[in-house]
Amino acid sequence: MYELNNVTKQRTAKGADTVFAQEKKFLQPTRIMMDVGVTKTSKDDKYSLIYVKSNYYSVPDYLFGNELMLKSIQ
Repeated sequence: MYELNNVTKQRTAKGADTVFAQEKKFLQPTRIMMDVGVTKTSKDDKYSLIYVKSNYYSVPDYLFGNELMLKSIQ
């Protein structure tokens, strides 16, 4: 990988390491990921349905009887 980064490009006559070092000072810091959803646990009924905010949603059969973690974004 080191060899690929040091190969000079025809257009810029610079290697990838050199170009990245020049551009690095203009990059903004990474942002913190924020969790904006509401998380709750629910258990499905005998018809493999869960009830969320006045709506029923189906659940795959292999998850029947398990507690499910739900995440809703408002």
